[in-house]
Amino acid sequence: MRWVNKQSTHLTLKFLGDTPVDLKSKIVSRIEISCQGTEAFTLALNGLDVFPNPSRPQVIWTGLIGDLETLQGLKSK
Repeated sequence: MRWVNKQSTHLTLKFLGDTPVDLKSKIVSRIEISCQGTEAFTLALNGLDVFPNPSRPQVIWTGLIGDLETLQGLKSK
């Protein structure tokens, strides 16, 4: 296991997998349009777990609490 820079910490709303580079600007544009009208909202970390298992963790993840309704609205766009 190794620690990553805090700049690499992220929240995944949708995993895009292997996406062609030429689609990047189109994806960014659609994300910007989807976020229009959404005010800043608050989330906080809640709990902690690892996978695939505690004896051999590869990823550490945490749950969220806060304005999950707004977050879900962004995810569903």
